[in-house]
Amino acid sequence: MVLRAIKKVGIFLLSFLLIFSLTSCDLDSFFSDVELNVSSNGEVNSLYFLLEQFYYEKLPLNLTKIDEVEELFKYTDPYTYLYKKDTRSIEMGDEYVGLGLTIADHPLGLLVTDININTDIDEVIYVGDIILKVNGETLNDHQFEDKTLFLKGEEGEVKEMVVRRMNDELTIERPLATIPYNSISYQVIEDTIGYIIIERFSLDTSEKFLEALEALEAEDITSLIIDVRNNGGGYLTAVTEILENFIVDDEPYLYIYDVKSGEEEPYYSPLEEAKPYQIVTLVNNNSASASEVLAGTLKKYGYPVYGEKTYGKDVFQVGIPLGEVFPKMFNDDDILNVTAGYWLLKDKTRVTGGLYPTITQMQTGVLSLTYPALLQNQVEDNTFSEVVYKKGDAHQIIKTYQYLLNALTPFYYQPGYFDAAMATAVLNFQQLNDLEPTGILDGETQILLIDYYRTLIKDNKNDHQLASLINYLSSDDN
Repeated sequence: MVLRAIKKVGIFLLSFLLIFSLTSCDLDSFFSDVELNVSSNGEVNSLYFLLEQFYYEKLPLNLTKIDEVEELFKYTDPYTYLYKKDTRSIEMGDEYVGLGLTIADHPLGLLVTDININTDIDEVIYVGDIILKVNGETLNDHQFEDKTLFLKGEEGEVKEMVVRRMNDELTIERPLATIPYNSISYQVIEDTIGYIIIERFSLDTSEKFLEALEALEAEDITSLIIDVRNNGGGYLTAVTEILENFIVDDEPYLYIYDVKSGEEEPYYSPLEEAKPYQIVTLVNNNSASASEVLAGTLKKYGYPVYGEKTYGKDVFQVGIPLGEVFPKMFNDDDILNVTAGYWLLKDKTRVTGGLYPTITQMQTGVLSLTYPALLQNQVEDNTFSEVVYKKGDAHQIIKTYQYLLNALTPFYYQPGYFDAAMATAVLNFQQLNDLEPTGILDGETQILLIDYYRTLIKDNKNDHQLASLINYLSSDDN
């Protein structure tokens, strides 16, 4: 969760602004106390100095053994890192220019790890594809940060990509497009149930949430579902401004605790009258940080939480603009994201380990399964071969393929285990689709099944968890 620096947030804004008064004298003074504990890398020393001022845990490190910035962050939590603008896949705004891909580094180039299913890029790119070249430039000659730059540009700019898919190489051309990334979507379900999805908590999310809420209330809803499944968090002010539409209390409903200062920032709601309808928060294992603030706070005030136990991230981060603090070492867009403390619910409890729902309902069906990525094994340096599945194999992805095959032609199978029945089902599927009938899940067969998987996950009827909640709200007892 990120503290918003453009709005007053008490002691934490003060702590954030104090960083701008730091001088080289402060840095020299700091390291004079630990004269022998200095890295040969000036960037490491500078970042360690900031971590000592803001990071919520002690870092008794031997800097003489740390020569690279990446090594420094091996000793922090996963939410503390050096954040470079050029490596961000998506900005915290309404839209971005790109292809709709999430990528990771790979020895051969860039590995596609996720696809925006709301774009048409999923018609030609698959999770597991490896981008080898962009506009004739071979990517494996570059560092990760530089590789990502080849996929950036202006709207309409065409990117010609050479993509390795399993054992084949394909050439794919795609123009960069402006891709909307709306944090809020909403609708009325079954005439009386308001349904708001919060994809993330960005700077304008609370404003958009209020617009959605007013539109739904104009439809005379009798209950409201706030869906924060797969929402990893965002800005603190976004979630507090949303909560203040529902919380009636003269006492603080939330506290933010800064470890280094030892002080708490209480949050109060100005609301005087509660909503006249039922409110339920829908969560899953990927609901984290600001999503847990929302669900946990509403739960404390008697509003049920439905779904699965949440992720359990109850710490917050501050962003330090390194280009302003150390302009000779860092670029203007470089930011040090630092975990500075944690948040507490109204009764001073934390959600370390996850928030348990009031009503547990696990997801079932296709949305509960592992995403079927096209996997490749490294045979030797820079040599990879496609992963195929055959009789006797066991893997989580096999369970997904079994579900898909069974949906097309029912058969009995052992989940996750490639048995004789599955081999027969694969053989039948291959024959029906004019593929070589081997009974082995090769790359070509996997691709056809992944195409079918994509159609299923886009169909809201397959969201069994949401359907169960709608039935719960529609029952006579609620």
